[in-house]
Amino acid sequence: MKEIVQTRLKQLGLGPVEAATAAGLERTYIRDIVEGKKKSVRTDKLQALADALKIDAAALQRGELVASDNANESPSWSEFTDLFSKVSEEDQGAVLRLMRSLAAAKKE
Repeated sequence: MKEIVQTRLKQLGLGPVEAATAAGLERTYIRDIVEGKKKSVRTDKLQALADALKIDAAALQRGELVASDNANESPSWSEFTDLFSKVSEEDQGAVLRLMRSLAAAKKE
């Protein structure tokens, strides 16, 4: 697992703390894997780790490096979509209106 995590962090250009924080894991979680302090991952943390690395969780569990369908999403896009899904429909509408306004202003 250590090698997969190291390889994927390098591919994504992410540091272990940055990736862990973006995935909602403890700051040291991925770093401990990279440094060999953590040899295995608890089942309840596997999906979050896979999300942080943008890889398939089942493949990670098997020791394979397989990019997930959202591998091309930036960390900020992933955060945006996560936060957007947590707010009310009214707030989502306000965000969409703001985005449309910003996009229209950029075209001018």
